[in-house]
Amino acid sequence: MSITELIIEKVKKLPKPSQVEVLDFVEFIDTKLHRELNESECADYSINNAMRGLESEDDNVYSLSDIKEKYS
Repeated sequence: MSITELIIEKVKKLPKPSQVEVLDFVEFIDTKLHRELNESECADYSINNAMRGLESEDDNVYSLSDIKEKYS
C-alpha cells in the first residue's frame, strides 16, 4: 500500500472536524512548499540577471591600476 493510500485510509476513519484539520495542515504544507520553490526560483532569476553579459567579458578586463585603493 502506498503512502497516499495509507493516509486516505486513516483520514477516512477520522471524524469530520479532524478531517478538516488534516486538510488545513496539508494545504499549509503545500503553500509552504510553493513559497520555498518560488523563493528559490527568484534567487536564481536574480543571480542570472546580475550575471547577464558577464560571461562574454575577458578575464583580464581590470588591471592593478584600475584599483583605487590597494590592500596588503
